[in-house]
Amino acid sequence: MWVYTLIATVLGGIGTSLSIYNVWYARREPVRRNQAALRAELDAKLEHIEDMLDKPRRVMEDRMTGRDLGARLDIEARELDKLARPLLAPTPINIGKISAQLRAINAIWSEFPNGDVPVDQRLHAKAQLDLAARYVVSARQGLMKIEQGAIRHKAQFKALRS
Repeated sequence: MWVYTLIATVLGGIGTSLSIYNVWYARREPVRRNQAALRAELDAKLEHIEDMLDKPRRVMEDRMTGRDLGARLDIEARELDKLARPLLAPTPINIGKISAQLRAINAIWSEFPNGDVPVDQRLHAKAQLDLAARYVVSARQGLMKIEQGAIRHKAQFKALRS
């Protein structure tokens, strides 16, 4: 009879531990899914910004004017600020730095010398713009590392379980 009691106790302990795990997983999983969707949206937004930042480089090289670029950069910076609030993994501070870089690009762009100006001024403005654009690109690559780290962590955990 004591064997049945022992088996029932062990099964009760296993059931309790599984129910605790399920409660923990049920609380964590919706947050994880929501964060993954927000990170995907942020990645798409940063990809769009990256494509948009190619235009100032082309405009500077061709000495053309980009009319609505400053307004679009400001809109993108505001949208990034809105998107940053619910995110946990790339913190709102990190995304705020990207928004600040976009505003810096906008400031550089609005003061960019047009017409007959010394080459030094154009080169300096172009170097500032390239530096700010590289910051946005590196931020996007950092975001991809977060995703790849999570995928690698899951793969390692599955390998340990097997």
